[in-house]
Parts: sequence; structure tokens; C-alpha cells
Amino acid sequence: MKKGFTLIELIAVIAILGMLAMIAVPNVLDIYNKKKNALYTDIVNEIERVAQNYMLDNPDLYEELNVVGDSVSIDIDDLCENKYLDCPILDPRDNSEIKGYVSYSIYNDGHYISGFHRT
Repeated sequence: MKKGFTLIELIAVIAILGMLAMIAVPNVLDIYNKKKNALYTDIVNEIERVAQNYMLDNPDLYEELNVVGDSVSIDIDDLCENKYLDCPILDPRDNSEIKGYVSYSIYNDGHYISGFHRT
């Protein structure tokens, strides 16, 4: 008797491996994309925190905020020029450079709200 596998056995094994790959690959890609989105969110949060530090170091910016609706914007380029951030900042989802600004506005009784706006 010859030792080895028949063609049908090999085809069956390849078919089973193909089905396992069809199940596993989309799940792995989904996890990978979720991690990229989470990393992008972390980067945006860090930009907002750095902008807060910039505001604290430059109290004259607060003078522009007097009444509800007033706002001030801090551009990422300003943060880079003043060495608050290392630039360029790349978007992990598509490797494009992140450009934008953080805006601070007065909201209800002098409370400040901020948000990152991508340009």
C-alpha cells in the first residue's frame, strides 16, 4: 500500500481551511479597525488636553471669552510651533496629516466647552 493522502482528502482539508479563513479574517479586520478608531480618539483627546495647557500658559486668551457665545480657537499649527505637540500628527486610520483647531466657548454661567474641529 502507498502512504499519503488522496486528492479528495486534500481538497476537503483545503475547503475546511478556506471556511475557517472566511470566518476569521473579517473578525480580525474588524478588531484592527476598532483599534485604529480608538487610537484616533486618543489622539484627539490628547490634542484637546494640550490645547488646555496652552490656554493655561497664555491667560490672555481667556480675556477674549467674556460673554456666552464668545469663542477662541487654538490651531494645531500654533501648538506645534510653540513645541506643545510633535508634528506632523498622522491619522492612524489613513495616515493623513491631522489638521484642525480646538475651540473654546463660553456656555451657561461662564463654563467653558471645548471641541476639536478637523479641517
